[in-house]
Amino acid sequence: METATFWRCARDAWVDAWKIISRRPTWVAIAATALLVANTLPITLNHLDGSAVHASRLLPSVTLLARSVVMVALSVTVMQQIMLGEPELRLSSMFGKEFRRYFRVSAMLMLALVAVGVVLIGGGTVAFRALGLRHAVWFEALLLGAIIVFLCIFVFTRFSLLFCHVAIGGDMKWRAAWKDTRGHFWRIALSHLLTGLPVGICAIGLLLLARVAFRSLDTVTVAYVVAIVQSLFTVVGLVAGSACSCWLYRRFALKLRESV
Repeated sequence: METATFWRCARDAWVDAWKIISRRPTWVAIAATALLVANTLPITLNHLDGSAVHASRLLPSVTLLARSVVMVALSVTVMQQIMLGEPELRLSSMFGKEFRRYFRVSAMLMLALVAVGVVLIGGGTVAFRALGLRHAVWFEALLLGAIIVFLCIFVFTRFSLLFCHVAIGGDMKWRAAWKDTRGHFWRIALSHLLTGLPVGICAIGLLLLARVAFRSLDTVTVAYVVAIVQSLFTVVGLVAGSACSCWLYRRFALKLRESV
C-alpha cells in the first residue's frame, strides 16, 4: 500500500460512512442519543442531593458498560452493512453472536493490556528506585506512559483485522489475524489515523469555539455542551473507523478470510 493509497482508503471509508449515515439516520441518531444519555447522566446526578448521590457511586461502571454496548453494537452493524450488504437492521444480528464475539475480543485485549501496564508500571518503579532515580518521577511517568501507549497502539493494530472478521460472522482466529497484519503495522495505523483525523480536528475546533462562545456560562452548562460534542463525534468517528476497518480487511485479511 503506497502513500497515495492511505488517502484513498480514508476517502473511500468516509464515502461508505456517509452512505451509512444518510441511509440510516434514525439508527445513527439513536446511537448518538444513547451515548449522550450515558455522558450527561453523571453530570446531572453530581448536582443532585439525596439518594441520587449514593446511586452515583455505581454510575461510572454502569455508564462505561452502556457506552461499550452502544459502541460495539454500532461498529458491528456498520461492518455488517458494508461487508455483507444487509438490507435491514435486525436485533438478532446487532446483538447476536457477532456482537458477543466482538465484545469478547475487545474485553480480552483491554484486560491483557491493563495487566501488562500494571506489570510495566510496577517493574519500572522498582527499576528506577534501584538505579537511584527516586526524584525523576516525571521522567518515569513520561517514559512508562509512552511505552504503554505505543504498546496499546501496536497490539490493537496487529489484531485490528480480527474485529471486522468476527463482526461478519468469523471465529476468533488470533494467530491468523497476527499473521495477516505482519509487515503492515504502519500501513494499517496510518490509514486509521488519516481516517480519524478529520473527526479529531473538527471536534477540537468545535470545542474551542464553544469555549469562546459560552465562556460566560456556568461550568455545568459547559459540561453539557462538551458531552453533546463528544457523543456526536464519537458516533461519526466510529462509523468512519468501522468503514476503514472494512477496507483494510478486504486488502490484508488473507488467512482470516480462509476461515469464513
